[in-house]
Amino acid sequence: MYLLFYMKRGILFLLIWTLNVAPASALTSENELFSLAESRYHAKNYSIALQTYDEFLKEYPLSDLVPDVQYRRAVCHYRLGKYREALSLFTRIESRYRSTRYLDYIPFWAGMIFYHQADYSRAINSFDVFLSKTHRGEDVQSAVFYKGLCEVFLETYDEAKETLGSFLDNHATSSLYPSCVVLYAFVLLKTEQFDEVLSFTDISRYPSLSLAETEKFLFYRAEALWMKGETDEASSIYTRLLDGADDVSSGSFRRLFIAAQETGNIDEMERLLQKAEERYAGSPELLQDFRYNMGVVSFQRKNYELAEHFFLKIWNLRKSTAIKPAVPFYLSEVYMKRGKNATALEILEEYGGMVKRLPGFLLMRCGDIYLLQNDFTASAKYYRRFIDENPEAKELTEAYYYLAYTRYREGKYEEAFSIVRERLTGMTGGPYHKEFLKLQVVLYKKTGNIQGAYTALKQYIALYDNDIRARIDFIKLQFIRREYDNVTAGVYDLLRDVPDLEFLDSYTFLLSHYFQGLSFIVKKMYEKAFFSLEKIWVEEAQGAGLPYIIPYVQFYKAWALYRTKDFGKAALIFASLIKQYPEHELVPNALYLVGWCYYSDNKFDLARSYFEALSGKKPLSRGQEGEALYIKALFFQAKSLLNLDKTEEAGGLFRTIFEKYRRSPFADDALFEYASILAAQGKSDAAADAYRRLADNYRESPLREDAFYRYGEVYFVNRRYEKARYAFYEYRLEYPEGKLYDASLYWGGLASFQLGEKFGAVLLWEKIIGQFRESPFRPNAMKKTAEIYTESGEYSKALALYTELISSYPIEASAVNAEQLAEQLRYRILGLSDTEAELTVTIERNSGEQTKEGREALIELARLYLFEHGEVKREVAYQMLLKVVRHTEDTDTASRAQYLIGEYFYLGGDYLRAGNEYLKTALMNAENRDLMAVSIYKAAEMMKLAGKIQEVRELVSRLTGNFPSSQWAEEGKRLLEGLE
Repeated sequence: MYLLFYMKRGILFLLIWTLNVAPASALTSENELFSLAESRYHAKNYSIALQTYDEFLKEYPLSDLVPDVQYRRAVCHYRLGKYREALSLFTRIESRYRSTRYLDYIPFWAGMIFYHQADYSRAINSFDVFLSKTHRGEDVQSAVFYKGLCEVFLETYDEAKETLGSFLDNHATSSLYPSCVVLYAFVLLKTEQFDEVLSFTDISRYPSLSLAETEKFLFYRAEALWMKGETDEASSIYTRLLDGADDVSSGSFRRLFIAAQETGNIDEMERLLQKAEERYAGSPELLQDFRYNMGVVSFQRKNYELAEHFFLKIWNLRKSTAIKPAVPFYLSEVYMKRGKNATALEILEEYGGMVKRLPGFLLMRCGDIYLLQNDFTASAKYYRRFIDENPEAKELTEAYYYLAYTRYREGKYEEAFSIVRERLTGMTGGPYHKEFLKLQVVLYKKTGNIQGAYTALKQYIALYDNDIRARIDFIKLQFIRREYDNVTAGVYDLLRDVPDLEFLDSYTFLLSHYFQGLSFIVKKMYEKAFFSLEKIWVEEAQGAGLPYIIPYVQFYKAWALYRTKDFGKAALIFASLIKQYPEHELVPNALYLVGWCYYSDNKFDLARSYFEALSGKKPLSRGQEGEALYIKALFFQAKSLLNLDKTEEAGGLFRTIFEKYRRSPFADDALFEYASILAAQGKSDAAADAYRRLADNYRESPLREDAFYRYGEVYFVNRRYEKARYAFYEYRLEYPEGKLYDASLYWGGLASFQLGEKFGAVLLWEKIIGQFRESPFRPNAMKKTAEIYTESGEYSKALALYTELISSYPIEASAVNAEQLAEQLRYRILGLSDTEAELTVTIERNSGEQTKEGREALIELARLYLFEHGEVKREVAYQMLLKVVRHTEDTDTASRAQYLIGEYFYLGGDYLRAGNEYLKTALMNAENRDLMAVSIYKAAEMMKLAGKIQEVRELVSRLTGNFPSSQWAEEGKRLLEGLE
């Protein structure tokens, strides 16, 4: 019986096995075989169905059902998780089996395959194609839902909200509806629509949610409350969820822990930690995740001690439990925050020894830490490992940048350049494009390629003109390239583009004005330079890390004032620089310039003190430049002493310069000044020797010509005319076109004149007159030459010179009465004597008897004619005297002329008339008692000659009565002798 039972069971089993697994070839009907495959497909026995479909294709390869069979095969592959085979077959169906009745569903399955492969963008595109062709059915619901899910994964939450909202509106009966409700709440939370989250998560609206879905729903509601700051209500929900699903409870523990942290509730924090430890005690992985999350939260909230606590709990399990790479990362970050970089590296490198391959982000972090420690070689090693082991990583560009940077810091410029050039090839933007361009500029600078740096930085600014530090670097390069116009314009543009630059970036603001000011200095626009440099304050420069520019700013501010001749202010700023920065490299120049300011202001004592201070710094001077400044200071110290009349001290310093530093630029000046001192002291021979020494030893000196000239001048001033004449002659030989050639002719002529060689003098002066028409010595040369010609009787030559003097130099001619002298010469040429010519000219030039001067000259010329020319011109004299006498208002000249009329008649032998004329004289000018007395005497004398004895007695009586003690009274008495 039992045997029969087991036999029956065996037959039944065999029958069942035959129906299910017997080869399809055992069935002879095409439709029967297809129906069998379909039944297995709908029974979701996809593996057996796939075998049956394959058998169908083998038995009936030309069947009209082949396109549908291929579609079913592709779906079976998808259901079995063979996504690559499924996608390949769906693609073949679209190209070769388009007659399948399921063609419009292929985009749906492609979308699902892409979803499972995490290729969310392609999945969305496929779903969109499917939904554009099909509008009903369960697959439509799935397509909409999974499209929204893909958008969530891509974090395009606005699109996800629209898609999932459409699903909720149109597919309330779908089995996916509860999942969509939860997902939609998540999307609202991600788009920070917290009020909508609270409205949507009213649990009473969705009774069909499972427990797990309800917990997530409530968690999202709590998150919305938390983000709105309603932490108490949120905490109430979190507390309810602590015993929920792992992901919900973990998030709730994290939020409640943060709330306790914020309020400083240590007891609550400890309670939550203990509860969490208990909650996840049976799940080591969940406990590790909790500790990890708590560590991350603590780290983000900068509670590094607590973060270390959580991460160490995980790290200490490293020998028995696999740990996340992020754990050593965060733990190392904690130690770095505390400045324990070495400890951080130990942790990362230990972890590297625990795993086969260190994750890329930890390789990068090791490189970063070594970089912070300036161990560029070790840092480069890690960046290189990252590049080699992660050729497709999104951080690859960053790694290449830091590799290039570390090579640059190692001084391996060519290797760094190679990386930079390679990465920039074809790069037009994106992460680290700016950094590569900037590093390229730095490398050009380091290799001394200023042109390359200039071009690269110009290219960089064209792309990133909002980088104000780059713009100031470009301005620096323009300054280095001496593009001063571009510097000033660039600063104006920068200040215009960034009006609040002073507050945004004081470093750039200060450097902008610094380079602008220096450029204005070079362009000699000193007022603008001062205005720019005045913008730079000491406190701001120090705060911006630019204390080193302060002395330069002060120096060039003072320089700008100095160049605008504001010597007082310039001196004060120079002096301040010297006081504040006594050891600065600019101090020697500042000492010189403050001395020069005071020198220019004629404050020679102050000037001397600064020049002396600078000359005292000689031991501190560096090289030729320092010595040159020392000598210059010594020279102007001597000049200041000279202006203070301390000639002995000045002379000593000048002598030191030209004897000790004979090749310095000031040696010839010092020798010249020394010679001038000797000349002023009357030491003509020593002074002349010094001038000659300068001329002989400094043949290229601009003072040599002056020295040659002074050589003769010294002799002339000291009346060493012979040597002076020869010295001026030597000057003319040495400088035939010299600037003082005319002066040497003039003074050489004077030296000859003083030596009695008048025509030797004329020879030199006539060269001035004929060849140097613009010479200031020409008028004097004309005058002196004319005088010599007049003296020698060459009146025509003299007259020609006076005539040109009058025409060319009216002022000089007037000063020497050249017109009068010329007229005299004309009369001399006509045969008049010197005196006659002179008086004739005076009469003519003074309108004859109409002026006092003319009448005086008439009287003198008449006297000359009466007593020196005899009868020849006696009548002319008489007529002249008559003209004068008529001007009775001038009793002085009229009385004297009247007296001469008496002389005229006396000389003509008409004694009676002469006596009467003398008597008229006595009556004309009572103020001139001497003339009155002599006139009475002469009248008495004439009367005696005329035989008028009585008249003689009367006149003598008048004479002795009116002038008793005069010599004429005595003479009158003698006239009476012999008349008895």
